Amino acid sequence: MNWINYLIQTNLYLLCFYALYKLAFSKETYFNLNRAYLVGFTFTSFFIPFWQSGVMQSWFITKQITQTIYNSGLNEVIIYKSPIAKAQPFFDLLDWMVLLYTLGVVYMTVHFCINLFKAQQFVNSKNTQGLASSFLGKINIDKHLPYQDVLLKHEETHSKEAHSIDLILVEIVKIICWFNPISYLIQIELKSIHEFIADNAAAKVLGSRKTYADILVSNQFDTTTNSLVLNFYSLPTMKARLIMLGKRKSTKRAILKYGMVAPAFIGTLILASSFVSKSERNNVVSENPATLLTSIFSNNLSAINKKGTENKGLIEIKGQIISEDKGALGGAEIRINDSNRISVSNTDGRFLVKNVEDNDMVTISYIGYQEAKYKVTELPENINLRKKPFQLNEIVVSTYRDLPSNQMANEEEKEVSLLSEPKFPGGEKAMYAFIGSNLIYPFPAKRANIEGEVHVEFVINKDGVVSEPIITNGIGFGCDKEVQRIVGLMPKWNPARQNGEAVEVKYQMKVKFKLEERSQSQIKENNIPNNSIYTTVEVQPEFPGGTEAMYKFIGQNMKYPKEAQRENIKGRVFIKFIVTTEGEIKDLNILKGIGYGCEDAVIEVFSKMPKWNPGMQSGTPVNVYYTMPIVFLLE
Repeated sequence: MNWINYLIQTNLYLLCFYALYKLAFSKETYFNLNRAYLVGFTFTSFFIPFWQSGVMQSWFITKQITQTIYNSGLNEVIIYKSPIAKAQPFFDLLDWMVLLYTLGVVYMTVHFCINLFKAQQFVNSKNTQGLASSFLGKINIDKHLPYQDVLLKHEETHSKEAHSIDLILVEIVKIICWFNPISYLIQIELKSIHEFIADNAAAKVLGSRKTYADILVSNQFDTTTNSLVLNFYSLPTMKARLIMLGKRKSTKRAILKYGMVAPAFIGTLILASSFVSKSERNNVVSENPATLLTSIFSNNLSAINKKGTENKGLIEIKGQIISEDKGALGGAEIRINDSNRISVSNTDGRFLVKNVEDNDMVTISYIGYQEAKYKVTELPENINLRKKPFQLNEIVVSTYRDLPSNQMANEEEKEVSLLSEPKFPGGEKAMYAFIGSNLIYPFPAKRANIEGEVHVEFVINKDGVVSEPIITNGIGFGCDKEVQRIVGLMPKWNPARQNGEAVEVKYQMKVKFKLEERSQSQIKENNIPNNSIYTTVEVQPEFPGGTEAMYKFIGQNMKYPKEAQRENIKGRVFIKFIVTTEGEIKDLNILKGIGYGCEDAVIEVFSKMPKWNPGMQSGTPVNVYYTMPIVFLLE
């Protein structure tokens, strides 16, 4: 159970118990029962989430479920080996929630300590004019007040029944659940009950409730705001105390209402059992390694666990990637152990990579900058990359976007352990052969040299029919639509089965695209004079009129694709090209794209560029490789 799950459950139980109190018990004069109920169930709420009944859990996790998610880790069409990395923000939603919650806890803790100190000072103060109060067994009454025996009985009742302890414990609840207004309402109700109990005892000394009520209103009201001190003349509770003094004692029949506590408690135990812990879900998966257990709880608070076991002994690394001039390098790649595991820095150059071993190697790379390698234990907080020659500043293409009118919340999905996964007729090899013989590399992707990985999700129903192909991670340039087309052509599968019965599942698969390496002869076909292509020269190639003129040209000709605007797509497109000895732009290649037509827009603009001033080496024009990032930004 994670801490957010725990807090959600605890506060849900607090709400339920408080609602029952207000509806059924708050108007009754069984003050000691009301006190026991509020104190008991307030703290029971913090322990119920840990209580799990195997019998009750079976009501929730063994029922037949008609649809689940099956995530394939093996069944991939390998057209390209390297995956596309997705940017991992330095602070995600959960990190911000943790920070906000921690700040609230710190503030409430400091506030509690200050109140505790002031309460001690208050009851020990000699300046008690017109006051009668108590705290933690200490009683402080102004000797000049009338009815000393009545006041003393009132404060002694508070002390003997340890009412201050109740208030301190509720303050601790407020620290943990500071965001929940129910915790504050519980404190108000409990403080009123304390006064009702003490008033009932003190009124017996006089033998008249009416006379006691006159005493309550005969003196000036106390205006102290300390929530821990119990005051005889407390203004916030005065009205409720007067009402209770004038109210008839509850009938014996009314006590039967407290019998509702038992079914309410049982109901919360059933609710607690419905929250199956993460560790228990993982144990179900480990019994069948071929099964992937999927859980979604409280949108973005739980994730898919592909291995069925928790990673242990791992750490996380974070930092900021900057250039020599201290500028942030957003979009830099962070690779672990030269593997396919890649993260990307955000727009501030910051990154966060979790589940890393302390003996791993980290490689930091950025287009146009020299690569840097570090051991995890030696990774600095600020990573400074040096430029390679001819890396220009970014071109920012921006437009305005329409904000969505509403957002759809993710639905919580139940889990199931599949006894047999769905299979393509003939097995994996037959599926590879089917895709390989039908898939066509889209021309726009070829032209832009687009390579990468497309993730597709589709439904396989009880009859094995494939439907609803959805691209969950694409690369654009027609590749996404091609994968959807191939999935739509698939024959019926052998459906997944659970307990011998066919069930409908969602299936996820990766299709990787890779272009063959281009040879030197292909470069010649592009009419690039001479065979030598330089990366470093004495005089770099230049757009006619200089860098500012180039920015102006791109700004006037670049159009933000409508599809990218509609989908709120923003990010960097890295383009690489050759400036020939004649100043022509040749061999345009997209090194990294964001899809949705942005790469096509970049290639179109660079294809229209006029001739550049060529690069020079030893006074002779030469061919030069040139790399530039173009940023698409929604405002």
